[in-house]
Amino acid sequence: MIEEKPGPERFGEALGAGEIQLSLTLDLRL
Repeated sequence: MIEEKPGPERFGEALGAGEIQLSLTLDLRL
C-alpha cells in the first residue's frame, strides 16, 4: 500500500482544484 502524506504536492492539487471550481462558479455568474 502507498502511504498518502499531506505534502506540498497534495496541497497544490487541492489548491488547483479549488481555483478551477472558483473560476467555474465565477463564469456561471457572468
